[in-house]
Amino acid sequence: MQSPRIISSSAFNIIGMAMNTKPGSPEIGQLWKKYFATNNKAIDRAEPGVCYGVMQLDRSSGVLRYMAGESCLSNLNIPPDLTLWEVPASSYAIFQANLENVSSIFTEVYSQWLPNSGFTRATGPDLERYGTEFPENPNFEIWIPIRSL
Repeated sequence: MQSPRIISSSAFNIIGMAMNTKPGSPEIGQLWKKYFATNNKAIDRAEPGVCYGVMQLDRSSGVLRYMAGESCLSNLNIPPDLTLWEVPASSYAIFQANLENVSSIFTEVYSQWLPNSGFTRATGPDLERYGTEFPENPNFEIWIPIRSL
C-alpha cells in the first residue's frame, strides 16, 4: 500500500454534471464524455484544465452520487445543464491512481490504510483530481477526507 500525501484544503465549489449510479459503473465514463461534449465556457474556472470526479456513497443503499466537473471561482450563473457541489474544507489523504487500478486503490484505502492510519474518514465527498492531461493521461489523484482520531 502506498503512503499518501496529507494536505489541508479550504472549501471549494465544483460545477459539473451529476448522476446516481453504482461504484465502478460504465455510466461514469459516459458521464465524462457527456460533460466534455458540453464545452462549458460559462464556468469561471479556479484551476483551468483540472477536472474533478466528486463522489458520495450511500453505504446503506449502495447508491453512488457522482459528479464530473471542474472547480469554479463563483457559484453564480451556473449553466442550466450543470449543478453545484460544495466541497467542505478538510484534510485529505491523497493517493496516486489510474483508470486501471482505481477500484483496488479505493478497496486498499478503506480496508487497509484508513483503519491503521491514526485517521478516520471526515465528512465530505471522496474526490478524483485529474490533471491538465486528462482524458489522454489516465493517471490521477484520489482525495479521501480525513480527520485525526
